[in-house]
Amino acid sequence: MRTMGFQILNSILIALAITVPAYSLDCTPIPRSDQVAGKQLKIPNGATMPVVLPANFNCTYVINPPLMVFAKLQVENKLKGLNDVIIVRDSLGKSTVITSRSPFLSTFTIFPHTITMIQVTTKSVQMNSMFLLNIAFEKMSTPTLQALATGSSVMNYQTLNETQIELEERQLVTYQANEAITVTLGKSLYQNDIFDNFYVVDGDFHYPTAVTRSSQFNQCGTVCYRSQTNTVTIVGLDEFTDESAVVLMETYESEVYDEVVAMTLYDSDNYWDITNRTVNFDSARSNLAYMVLSKDSDGIVIADFSFTEAPPHMIAKAVAGPPNGASKVLVDFTDISITYPIKLNNMNFSGWSFLFVILSIYFAFSEQLDCTQIPLNTQVAGKSLYIPDNQNSPVTLPVDFNCTYAVNPPTQVYAEITVSNNLKGVDDVIVVTDGQKTVTKITRNDPDVVFYVFPGTSTLVNVQNFDATSKFQMTISYVELPNPEQRALQKGQNLNYLMLNSIQRKPITLSADGPIILTLARSGYIVDEFDNYFVVDGFLDQPKTVKRLVDYTLTNFNTSSNVITLVGLDEKVSHSSVILNPSANLNGYYHFAGVTVDKIIGNINVAAEHGQKVGVTIVAKDAGQLVLNKMRLGDGAECKCTAVTGPPTADSKALINFKEDQYALPQLFPYPYFSFIVENCHIQFNFTTTVSPSYYQLDGERSGFIFSPIYFNSEATNRFINLTFAYTGADRKQFVVDVDRAMLSGSTSSEMDINIYDSDWKKTLSTVITGNQEGTRSRAYGSYLNVQMTGYVDGKLKWRLDSSGVSMFNVQSMLILAAFYLVISF
Repeated sequence: MRTMGFQILNSILIALAITVPAYSLDCTPIPRSDQVAGKQLKIPNGATMPVVLPANFNCTYVINPPLMVFAKLQVENKLKGLNDVIIVRDSLGKSTVITSRSPFLSTFTIFPHTITMIQVTTKSVQMNSMFLLNIAFEKMSTPTLQALATGSSVMNYQTLNETQIELEERQLVTYQANEAITVTLGKSLYQNDIFDNFYVVDGDFHYPTAVTRSSQFNQCGTVCYRSQTNTVTIVGLDEFTDESAVVLMETYESEVYDEVVAMTLYDSDNYWDITNRTVNFDSARSNLAYMVLSKDSDGIVIADFSFTEAPPHMIAKAVAGPPNGASKVLVDFTDISITYPIKLNNMNFSGWSFLFVILSIYFAFSEQLDCTQIPLNTQVAGKSLYIPDNQNSPVTLPVDFNCTYAVNPPTQVYAEITVSNNLKGVDDVIVVTDGQKTVTKITRNDPDVVFYVFPGTSTLVNVQNFDATSKFQMTISYVELPNPEQRALQKGQNLNYLMLNSIQRKPITLSADGPIILTLARSGYIVDEFDNYFVVDGFLDQPKTVKRLVDYTLTNFNTSSNVITLVGLDEKVSHSSVILNPSANLNGYYHFAGVTVDKIIGNINVAAEHGQKVGVTIVAKDAGQLVLNKMRLGDGAECKCTAVTGPPTADSKALINFKEDQYALPQLFPYPYFSFIVENCHIQFNFTTTVSPSYYQLDGERSGFIFSPIYFNSEATNRFINLTFAYTGADRKQFVVDVDRAMLSGSTSSEMDINIYDSDWKKTLSTVITGNQEGTRSRAYGSYLNVQMTGYVDGKLKWRLDSSGVSMFNVQSMLILAAFYLVISF
C-alpha cells in the first residue's frame, strides 16, 4: 500500500477504512452489465460445481434482466444444515423456500425487467452446505398485434403451448381491444399442466403496465385477470403446459357475471363434472358463466344435465361462442323435453345460469404480514410507495420475519428511502445494501435513516425480526433527474472544477480526449457529507461503473472511458468541490490532491518522499483571489516547491519558487485557483480568500509579487489592476520593482504603469510599459508604490521595500501583516 502524500489537518477529518474478509466466500453482487442476452453466469464467482457455504453466511443475489430479455435460473441445492435455507423471491409475488429436504435442482424463470432475489442463509454451525446458481439470459421475441374480436360470436382463445417462446414456429401475439380485456384461465384436467411460468403482459409489451402469472389470477372468482389497459400478451417461458388454454373477452362482457369459469377438454375421455354447483338463490351472487373449449376434437358432448332446483324466471342455456347476446343459442336447459347426451359440433361453447350459484361466504381471519415484493411497474418517477402493505405508519412485524425488499428505480430516476425504525429486539436488524456494495445495519437504538438509490441500480432492504413488538415502515419516493448538462473538459490553463452544490439533482456529463481523473477538493467545513454524491464512469443512462464520492476522499477516481458524469442527490455539501483532469496531464505525479478554501482553511500538510512528485490544486469558493498566509518547507537539499498557474501541466507558468525566490507573506494571488508542485520534501501551508486592511500598509522592509489575472489565464475577464503599497515607517526606504514578465497585446489600450511617490504624493519615479518586456528594474526612494495594469496585460512583477537598492529578499523570518487596501474587481 502506498502512503498518501496529502493530509489535511486542523478542521478536515480523514477516515481510514480497513476491510478484513470474514469468510472464504464473500457476497459479490451480480453486475447489471453481465445481465444481457446470450450471457450465461455461474454464481458464486464462476464456479462450475456447488460451493461450500461458511457459517453465518447471509447474502442476497439480485437478478434483474433488462427489457426484452428473460432469464432462466437453476438452483443446485446441497444444503446440509436443518436451518440453512435458500429463499427465491420475485417482484411478481412468488416466493420459494429451498431447504436440505428440497430437491437437488429447482428451476425458475425471470420475466424481462422484473427482479428475482435469491437469499442464501446459513446458521452459526458450519454444516458443509453447498449451492450453485446457473443463470442464462435469452432474448425475448417481439409479438405481432391482433385485434380482439368483440361483440360477436367469435370466441377469443389461445392454447398455452402456442405461447411457449422456445418452441419452434411459435409467435407471440398481443391482443388489442377497444376497452379493458379479461383473460380467463381454462384449465384442463391434465395434472402435469403447471402455470407458474406463463404470464399475462398488461399494456405495451416493451414497457408493460403490469405482469401477472396465470397461476396467480385473483379476479372473477380467482380464475381470471382483468387488464388495466386495452392490450394484453400471453407469454410462456417454459414447456410445462400442454393441454390448457386462456379465453379473452372485453371486460364489459365479463363484468355482468359474478363468476366466469373456463375449462379445456383435450381428449374423448376428458370430462367436466359440475355437479353440486347449487346454492341459495337469494344470494347476491347468482350469475355464472362457464366457457368450455375442445382442444383435440370437433365437438363437445353434454352427457347429462339436471336441476336440483328450478326457480321461476331461471335462465340456463348453452351458446356457440362467448357468453354474450351475439352468440347463437345451442341448448336451452329449461326445456324439459330435451334428452341427453347431446353432441355439440362446435369446438367451444358457453353457458350461463341463475342456477349454478356460488354461495357468498365471509371469512374472518388474521392475516400475517407476508413478504410482498415491490413491483417494477410501480417504481416510476413521481410515485411514492409505502412499505409494507401501503401503510404510512410503522407496521408490527411477526416473529421470525425475514424479508428482502428490492428498490430498483429506472434510468434517470433516483429513489429516496426513508426507513422508520421501531425495532425492539436486541437481535432485530435492518440491513441495507446498495448497488455500490455499501452495507448499512440499523438496529433498535438507531434513528430513522434516509437512503438514496442511484438511477438504474438496486438497493436491498433486508428486515430480520425476532421480537413480537418490533415495527417497521419505509417510504420510497421516486424522482426524475433532468437530462445531464453536456460539457467538454477545457484545456490549457483552464481548471476544470465544479462546486458540489452546483450539481445537486442537476447531473453533468463531461468528456475529454482520453480517460479522466476526478479529485475531491475538500474544504475545512467538516459538516460536508459526500455519501449521496455519485461519480459515474460513462453516461448517466449507460454507466460502466457507479461510485459514491465518499469512497474517494483519500484517493482519486480514474475513469476507464473518456466520459464522466456527476450528480448529488441531497443537499449535504455546501463548501467542497471536485477537480477534473485529463489523466495524461497528471503523468509523472505520485499523487494529486485538491483543497477548497472557503474564507479560511486549516493547515495543509503535503508529504512527497524522496523521488516523489505531488501536485496540489487550491480552489477558492465564491472568491476571485487566494491569500497564502503560511508556508513551511523541509530543509533537504533536493526539496522543491513551486506555485504554478492553473492545473500543474506543461502549460503552467511559474508563480513562486519557494525554495529559490525571495518572498514575504502574506502573498496575494488574484485568481480563484492555482497549484503547488512539491518534490522530495514535506511542506505545510494555509490560505484565506480575504486580505486584512493592513496588507498594503508597510511599516518596515518587505517584498512580494504582483500578478495580473491574465498571467494566470489568458481568458480572465478582469482587465484592470490598481494596487498601492504605503510605507508608514520613519526611516528612509526605497521601492524596487523588477518586471519579470510583461506581455501586452498590440492594442494601444494595454498598458502597465509603475509609479513611486514621496510622502507628499509627488512622483519620484514613473515607468510606463506599452510593449513586451522582461527583466526591467525600477527603483526610487518614496513612501508609496502604485502599480496599474490596463487592458490585456500578462504581467508578473517582483517588488521590495528596503534601505538599499542591493539588499536581498531574506524575509522568511519576518513578521508580516496582511491587509486589503484596494479591491480587485472581477
